[in-house]
Formats: sequence, C-alpha cells, structure tokens
Amino acid sequence: MRVVLYETEQCVKALLPLTLSRPLFDMHIGGFTLLEAIPFIWKDVSVETITRDHLAYIYPSLTQNSSEPTLFLNASVVPSLRTLGEIRELNFNENFLLVNQDNIIIGSYVAEVNNADLIYASIGTYVQSSASKKTTITAIKTSALSDLAIFNKRLLGENILNYAHARIADIYQKTAGVFMEEEIPCENVIFNTTKGVIYIEKNVSIEPFTYLVGPLYIKSETQIRSHSRLENSFFGRNTRIGGEISSSVIESYTNKMHYGYVGDSYVGSWVNLGAGTTTSNIKNSYGAIIMNGVHTHEQFLGSVICDYVKTAINTSLYTGKVIGMNAHIYGTLTEDVPSFVNYVSKNNLIIYPLDVALKTAEKMRVRRNIPTTKEDAGVLSFAYAETEGKRKESGATEGKLLF
Repeated sequence: MRVVLYETEQCVKALLPLTLSRPLFDMHIGGFTLLEAIPFIWKDVSVETITRDHLAYIYPSLTQNSSEPTLFLNASVVPSLRTLGEIRELNFNENFLLVNQDNIIIGSYVAEVNNADLIYASIGTYVQSSASKKTTITAIKTSALSDLAIFNKRLLGENILNYAHARIADIYQKTAGVFMEEEIPCENVIFNTTKGVIYIEKNVSIEPFTYLVGPLYIKSETQIRSHSRLENSFFGRNTRIGGEISSSVIESYTNKMHYGYVGDSYVGSWVNLGAGTTTSNIKNSYGAIIMNGVHTHEQFLGSVICDYVKTAINTSLYTGKVIGMNAHIYGTLTEDVPSFVNYVSKNNLIIYPLDVALKTAEKMRVRRNIPTTKEDAGVLSFAYAETEGKRKESGATEGKLLF
C-alpha cells in the first residue's frame, strides 16, 4: 500500500503567500510535517505526492504505472502522530472516503488506482468521487495561515512526547524530560520540562547560559547562542538561534541569532531576522487578532514570515502581519507586505528585482554549503511572476531604495 499526499487549489489559496514556495504537507506543525510523520508512524508504506508543477521536482512523485492500493490524504491534515496512528489501524478492505469529525473529506482509500487519473488540477474531485462509504476519524485541518502557529503550540508537546517514547531505546536521556540523539555539552544550560519534554537531534550546539523551556524540538545542526530563552517552539535543521522565542516555528536554514522577541509566529526557510527584530503577539486592547482577513479569535498571535524574507536591525512587526516571500523589511511594519518588495513604510515600497533576489538566495545558500539548483531558481522565478499583481495593488514601484 502507498500513501499519496495531495494538494488542492483550495488549500493552496488559503495559505498564500506561504504556499508559493512549499506545499502544506512540507510545513512543520507540532514538530513534524506530514512527509516526516507518515513514514515514522507507518513504516511499511511508501509516500508519494501530488503537488504543483514548479514544486514537483522536490518531492516523491507518483510511481509510474502503479495500481497498488492507495490512501489519499489531503495536505491540510495537521500531522498529529496520534491521528496518523489511528488512520494506520483502519480496516482497508474496501474503498471509503475519509472524513473528519466535522464531516469534511480529508482523503480516501482506493483499492485499485489508475495513475493517469491523478493530476493536481482535478485530484480533489477524484478523491471525492472515489467512494461512497465514509469512515470518520478525529483530525484537525489547516485552513488559514494563522492555523500554523495556533495548531503548532497546541500539538507540539503531545507529538514530541509520543516521538520520544517511541524512540526511547535509541536515544539518550540527559535528565527527566530531556531527550537527545547524542550527548552534547550543556554547560550552564537550564532545562525546564514542567510544561513539556525537550527533544534534541544530532550535531546541535547550545552555548552556556541558555534557558530552554519545553516543549521544544531542536533539529540537527542548529546553533543556539548564549543568553537565549526558548519555549514551546520548533527549530528546523541548521538554524541559527538567539534571543527570546516562544510558541513559534522556525523552519530550516533560517537565522535569528541576536536579541529580539519572536512569539506565536511561523517563520519560513532562508529567512534572516536582523538584530533587534521583534514580533508583537498581543494587541494593546487585548482583543482577538485578525490575520490575512481571518478573525482568529486568538489573543496571542504574531506573524507569518515567508521563505527568503530579510529584516533590518531593530525591525518591529505589528500583531498578525503576513510578510510575503523574499520581502525585505525596514523599520516598523504596520501592514501585510507583498512578495519581492523592499518595505520602508506604507507609502515607500520598492520592488525587489528578481535577478537580485536570485543572487541573494545563492549567497545565503553558499554560507550553508548548499548549492542552488536550477529548480530552486525556478521556484523563485515562479513566485515572482505569480505575485506581480499584488505588488501593483500595493503601489510598489521600481527604483532605488530611499529612506
């Protein structure tokens, strides 16, 4: 049997501009992506994907001429290890629609599949019509940008605890609630696990005088600087971390090395947050926060920062703001920002040229010893073309950046 993770136009649009450069099944929520969680929970299945053409090269594509039994799972399903474990135990003896507790279709099981029928443009329709019988499972579905930070902080502790317990024979337990894939020096590092466990992968460096509050998941090759305070957050592979971070996701290869606060936020890959960059995560009125036009009913919510964003020193981000892909931010941000612009103020937006964006991305990748492929450049080029209309709507103009 195989599991096919599929995107639909609905879930892509709901999470723009973040989905310009990554599918929803490759976004970390609760310490895992669907791509990571399924092979861990379900070791005897293969995982394949249906996504948009400009991203398809990155992810495991459909096996040619395959007709094996297939579980289709919508990319918007939140990667709860408990939920995926329940799906694994279902009875796969006949076709069925997989629905959640709200009777929303989140996938289907089909005993015999013709791969020629499986294309991004119509996969949602295919899944809906693939069976009549329904099987219900308790599953959370991501439907807005704000859900990334909200569901992450709710799920992180449970997922890490389940993961650590499942791997207990293969990992090192430094102290109660602190699990490591290898023992690392932790001189004058304080671990607080009263609210959740801490899981640390291999080749992580933690400098002295750091305060770590669980739940935390820290992936390999991450560097944590002295005097950091980190709480209830996920840190992707090869990140550079400093200052204060709480209830947030920091995706791989991102730099947040200096003082400043990031809270209740989602930060993409290849981002650089300059020293002093701070996200507001609560309004002065203590009211519910609106993000991307959605009333979240949340009192605490920071920002969504897309891939390749850069912020200058002492940048301040108001609550609930969305920063588009490869935007460069200066000063105080009071509104959402489209992709590929320099933002100084609402009336001072300058288009960030594609050729400069490509050169900057390549320079950042070199610093991590990761080559830039033509496909990587293609993702940036696609995103630039797709967001031209948003830049025009914002009034961004070509020219030299002036302060």
